[in-house]
Amino acid sequence: PPPPRCPKCEVPEPPPPRPIAPKCAECPACPECPKAPVVPPVTKKEPIKIKLRAVYFAPGQWIPLKKSNPELDRLARMLKALPALVIRIEGHTDSMPTVGGNPALSQKRVNQVRAYLMNTGIAGDRVSSVGFCETKPVADNKTGAGRQENRRVEVHIVSGIPDDVSDEMRKKIENLDF
Repeated sequence: PPPPRCPKCEVPEPPPPRPIAPKCAECPACPECPKAPVVPPVTKKEPIKIKLRAVYFAPGQWIPLKKSNPELDRLARMLKALPALVIRIEGHTDSMPTVGGNPALSQKRVNQVRAYLMNTGIAGDRVSSVGFCETKPVADNKTGAGRQENRRVEVHIVSGIPDDVSDEMRKKIENLDF
């Protein structure tokens, strides 16, 4: 007999065994449905995330302090050395209220980091930025040390790194060793 079909979209169910794919809400039996969300391919290793350790801002301000330039320059050098890389800069704050609000502050900060990179010659289409404010804490916001840990800028590699990247190159990227 022919394979069973989804009653909503008439797409045949895939033959087993198959990797698990997303299913749309209307036809949970068929991962081939054109309504199913697109999911990026699974990589062999964890995505590369870089915590910029030396990017500083005055309290409530969004312009990086001059002492941040060496760290931002290292990031720019990495992007120039690996021209296929596309990154997303993520800004995080602690939970303490600020004038204008943490969402606006975290977004303005990452926009400034992006602008800095573009001023060094990095194409804007290789760098996106998003401010998460206090929504993704990595430490307890009840302590000063925890709040300090939560105030951070991270860089996520979106694309441009092959799945089989060597551990040596991965470490070089994570440490901005360029």
